[in-house]
Amino acid sequence: MDIATFHASRCFARVKSGRIAFFEKGQGPTALLVHGVPLNGYHWRHVVDRIQHRRRCIAIDLMGLGYSEIAPSQDVSFIAQAHMIAEVIDALGIEQIDLIGNDSGGAVAQIFAAHYPNRLTSLVLTNCDVHDGWPPSQVLPLMEHARNGTLASIFQPMIDRPDLARERSNRGESVPVSQLHRSEGSDGPSHSALFAASIVLATEGRGLPKILVGLR
Repeated sequence: MDIATFHASRCFARVKSGRIAFFEKGQGPTALLVHGVPLNGYHWRHVVDRIQHRRRCIAIDLMGLGYSEIAPSQDVSFIAQAHMIAEVIDALGIEQIDLIGNDSGGAVAQIFAAHYPNRLTSLVLTNCDVHDGWPPSQVLPLMEHARNGTLASIFQPMIDRPDLARERSNRGESVPVSQLHRSEGSDGPSHSALFAASIVLATEGRGLPKILVGLR
């Protein structure tokens, strides 16, 4: 799947949490795939290409990421994300799913499993956050900047010139955000750290304490 096909395949589920974006491909029992951060459903394109002949694959965009549309006051904690998944499968008339989560999406998947065990036929977790590793140490500086209202200025150079940030990243150089949450002994930025940053940045000044509940 290329990016043009991804965009052309986008659908939306109108649910209580918002207008949730997803793409769907394949036939058979439903497999719902939950990406990590700062990504979207396109993350799963290669997996979908391989399993579409045996599963109806649905790759959603988490709230605050990708193309999902939510209200400024919408709770985007991991618990809220898990409930959103239940709303989406209800809206699509799906009773049970194979749930697959990666990175911070794996944390959301675990919460879904705890709240809705009867909606699962299987749970697959790949390289993801776990109960005794949250929040990752790399995310703590970002959380502190969010609390202090200084997060936006750190990301502003990347927003102004994303091309330069991509070039530096492709060369293996640190960009400001990488330097911020690079921990001792770490090879690079944590996706979980970027999750916290992207959610807080997208909603800065709009219910920040509520957002941080999901990061504690």
